[in-house]
Amino acid sequence: MQRYCVRTLLLAALAALSGACGGGDGGGGGGPIGPDDEPVATVSVTAPAGQIVPGQTKQLAVVLRDAAGEELTGRAVTFSSTSDAIARVSTTGLVTAVGTGRATITATSETKTGTVAIDVVEGALIGPAGGTVTALDGELQLVVPAGALAAETAITVEAGGTLPADPSAVLGSRVVLGPQATTFAVPAQLRLQFDPTQGPSGVAETDFRLHRVQGLSLQSLGGTVDAGADRVSAEVNQLGTFAVGRAQPTVPCTAPEHRQFDFWVGEWTIMIGGLPGGPPSVVTSEPGGCAIFENFNSGAGRSINVFNPADGMWHQTFAFRTGGPPLILIGGLEGEEMVLFRTPPFPAGSIERWTWTVLPGGSVRQLAETSTDGGQTFQAGFDGTYVPR
Repeated sequence: MQRYCVRTLLLAALAALSGACGGGDGGGGGGPIGPDDEPVATVSVTAPAGQIVPGQTKQLAVVLRDAAGEELTGRAVTFSSTSDAIARVSTTGLVTAVGTGRATITATSETKTGTVAIDVVEGALIGPAGGTVTALDGELQLVVPAGALAAETAITVEAGGTLPADPSAVLGSRVVLGPQATTFAVPAQLRLQFDPTQGPSGVAETDFRLHRVQGLSLQSLGGTVDAGADRVSAEVNQLGTFAVGRAQPTVPCTAPEHRQFDFWVGEWTIMIGGLPGGPPSVVTSEPGGCAIFENFNSGAGRSINVFNPADGMWHQTFAFRTGGPPLILIGGLEGEEMVLFRTPPFPAGSIERWTWTVLPGGSVRQLAETSTDGGQTFQAGFDGTYVPR
């Protein structure tokens, strides 16, 4: 009788202790398991989808299962992070983003563990009171005024990625601000630094502006440029993808040098090697006459051509739809022909010469030649005749 009462009391105490412990929802509670309890075989850890910004939190969910796949409850779970400088985790599995990067959160129950990766990206939490997002080592700043957002929003910033094959774009200037569907009730101010040497050749820095990337082209947002600081600024009404590019100058280009390449303007069919039915080309002059654009073969390649009064030269920047570095040609009018040279030469030490010649009847011949002996002899490469459509 005495042994039965002691055993009953022990079982009751164990049951009460087990009931006081946490469940399998990711909490750090739990208690000792009995000899007949199935041990934990797997630990599964999940986090809400998506990246987070510093200051934002995510609650982890933890599921424990035995060897038969049955869910277990009432077991202790502990958490740890590979980097508290990126993401901290509480005893209940609440993750707080601290700095940018990737941290791995580990949940441990008995001898088993499970992990989940937490990616913290640049950005900030901005609410109805407004605020400023500073990112990319200070090269990007988004000033959100009070009343622009109705609720707290995690604004993310990512740099890089592929720009459209637009020769007006500044390479390396693409940024994505998310969530991209977010709109502002009051315009925000976006400031972005850029490297003017990565823009189209021959373009004055004062002609660069902030653009919204729209499909395969750039849409100027106007605004201003601080040439001394290499920074553009404009109002934005919606988050999305942005880049720096050349915008049409407000002052027309009336000097006669700007008209030297006008003979190339028109809609053409290019005869290559004398064969008809070649690719199309549309060459246009922008309003104000400060640039000439070619759309080659329905966007397979596009170029911007400008006369630069600073060096007295014509500059062509040709962007390929397939990507890669643009083709840069620099030169000028020689007699009745426009003669441009590839800069820098490729291969090194060679001379690549491109010549545009007006032919009888209004056609224009475009001839590319290469010399590897210092210009003593040239070998023809591309040889196309632009025939008016």
